[in-house]
Amino acid sequence: MIFWVVLPLLLLSFVLGGLSVRQSSNLRRPPFDAMGLLYLAISFTCLLLGCTELGHGRITFTAALLFAGFLLALFFFRNRERNLMDQGKRPLLNIRALKNRPFVLGALGLSLLQFICLALGFLIPSFSQIVTGENAFTAGCILLPGCVLGALFAPLSGRIYDRFGARRPVLLGSALLILSMVLFNAALPFASTGILTVCYLFFAAGQGLSVGNILTYSLSVLDRSMKPDGNAICNTAQQLSGAVGTAVAAAIVSAAQTDGAGDFARATALGTAEALLVLLILSLLQFLALFLSFRKEGRL
Repeated sequence: MIFWVVLPLLLLSFVLGGLSVRQSSNLRRPPFDAMGLLYLAISFTCLLLGCTELGHGRITFTAALLFAGFLLALFFFRNRERNLMDQGKRPLLNIRALKNRPFVLGALGLSLLQFICLALGFLIPSFSQIVTGENAFTAGCILLPGCVLGALFAPLSGRIYDRFGARRPVLLGSALLILSMVLFNAALPFASTGILTVCYLFFAAGQGLSVGNILTYSLSVLDRSMKPDGNAICNTAQQLSGAVGTAVAAAIVSAAQTDGAGDFARATALGTAEALLVLLILSLLQFLALFLSFRKEGRL
C-alpha cells in the first residue's frame, strides 16, 4: 500500500514538471558510458547486500565475497573512467573532482548525514513499536514534528549562508547532530514517545541547518567545469549512504534480536542502543570531516 499511496503524488509531480520545466540550453547527445554504469551498479549492489548479510551477527563468507565484489567493481569503474578521460572521451563521472580535498571532505560529511538520517528513520519507529508498545501510527508520528522543523529551517539556513557564509550554519548544524545523538544514547533506557520526539527535534534542526548548505559549499570549491560531476557524485553518495545506513542499522538490530534468547523486546532495545552508539561515532566523524574541509579550504 505504501507504493499505491505515493503513486498519485508522483503523477501530480510528473504533470507539474511537464507544465513548468523548460529547456534553457541547446541539447547535446554525448556518448553514454553504459559499461561504467554497469560497474557502478554491480559495486553498489554488492555493498548493500554485504551490509544486509551482517545481520547474521558475524562476517560470513557470503558477506566477505560481496564486499570483495564491491571493491573489485569499483576498481574496474575507476580504471575505465580514467582511460576514457585519457582518450579524450566523456566518462560517466569525472573522478578528477575527487582530487579536490575540501570537496571530498564536504561530500563525506553530506554522506554521513544521510547515513545517520535514514538509520534513525528505521531505528526510532521500530524501537517505539517493539519496545515501548506504541502502534504504527504513533511511532511514525515521532518523526513528524522534526520533519516540519527541518522544513522550516531549510530556507532560514540558506539566508544564514548568504549572510555569514557556509561555516556557521554547517558546523552549527553538525554540532546539533552530535547533541541529538548524545541525547538519544542517554535517554534510550527510559525513552518514551515524548522523549524520542524531543531528541529527534534536535537532529532535524541540525539537518535543516546543514544539509543544503553542505551541498552548496561542496560544489562551490570545484571548478565550474567540474560542478555537474560534483553534483552527480554528491547525489550518488547520498543515495548510497542512505541505503547503507538503513541496511547497517537493520543488521545491528537483527543481530541482537537473533542472540536475544527469546526476549525480543529487550534484544531490540539492546540492538537499538548499539546502533545509536555507532551513529554517535559517525556524527563525530561527520563534524570532523566538515571542520577539516573548511580548514583545508582556508575558511578556518
